[in-house]
Amino acid sequence: SHIPAGGFTASKIKHGPFSLVRRSLPVIAVARRSDPGYDQIRANLEELHAKEASLVVITDDGLALIHI
Repeated sequence: SHIPAGGFTASKIKHGPFSLVRRSLPVIAVARRSDPGYDQIRANLEELHAKEASLVVITDDGLALIHI
């Protein structure tokens, strides 16, 4: 089997791809603190965490993005 992959911006993920997220779905995200959309990315990651996605986050933020 395979898992389809696609890239989405922080604003576009809310309009469809979120409905495909299920438990243990691997999600790779880049969250740079200097990105103007950082707060939206962080909010999306928190929502993905709530849906129990398996998150891999590449960040330059020294603090934890999501408190487990």
